This record gives sequence, C-alpha cells and structure tokens, in this order.
Amino acid sequence: MALLGLLLNIYAAAQIIGVVNGFGALATFTPYSDGQSCVSDSECASTHCVDKVCCMQASCAASESCNLPGHAGTCTRRNPAPALSVWAQAFVGTTLLVFALRRLSRASRPR
Repeated sequence: MALLGLLLNIYAAAQIIGVVNGFGALATFTPYSDGQSCVSDSECASTHCVDKVCCMQASCAASESCNLPGHAGTCTRRNPAPALSVWAQAFVGTTLLVFALRRLSRASRPR
C-alpha cells in the first residue's frame, strides 16, 4: 500500500511538471542530434551544446564556430573578411592621399 501511494505521488508530480503524455505514460525525452538548437549539454545526444547548437566537439577553436549555415553541428573555420587586391589597396591609398592633400591645402590658405 505504501508503494502504491509513492507511485501515485510520483505520477501526480509528473503531471504537474508536464512530463506525462496524454496516454498516462511518462513521456520520454529524445536527445537532439548534432546541428539542432540547444541550451544545455544534457539536451544533445553528443552531450556538447556549443554556440547554441548540438555539436560533435566539446568546444571549438577561437577561429571556429559550430553554428555556421550548412555546417551546423561541426566546428568549422569562420572565413575572414575578404582581403583587398593590390590594385584595390593602391586605389584606396591614392584616394586617401588626395583627400588629405586637399584638406591640407585648404587649411594652409589664408582667410
């Protein structure tokens, strides 16, 4: 009789916190696979929640991320910003030099 009372208390507590499904059985939690959104390690089958997605590795290197589009669930190197070509660098440098010289020439004119 004491066992039945204990089971009823467990069942009632489970209903309160919402882990009993509509058929009266305890609902089972299926861990998320790699690449799915998560909040904590316990939600993931891999037990690694990195960058808010389930990830194969426990952590990623500083230059990597586990939530990049097309690569979610795997630590992947983030692409740096594209570098300017030599010609683009020369153009930017020349443009800045022209603006600086114009400003200097205006500042040196008597008013």
